[in-house]
Amino acid sequence: MVNVFIKNMDKGDYKLAKMLAARDEKTVAEILGAGIRVYARQPKKLGLNAIKPVSFGKGTEKLSQQVDEILDGMYRDGTY
Repeated sequence: MVNVFIKNMDKGDYKLAKMLAARDEKTVAEILGAGIRVYARQPKKLGLNAIKPVSFGKGTEKLSQQVDEILDGMYRDGTY
């Protein structure tokens, strides 16, 4: 265990942590620790650049362009 001093924490967040701790008969440190562990398990958000191309097999090389053309046509026709 370590003693920690937290600066500039939102007052409402601290009150919520105190309320949850009291409700669950835990300490504020246990509640904050649990929150940190949940946050750490979330996958890192990498954005669109992290998406890698996927091959759908032979004959689908222009599939993305074909889908774009279909959607563009639907948009122009007012059906999209």
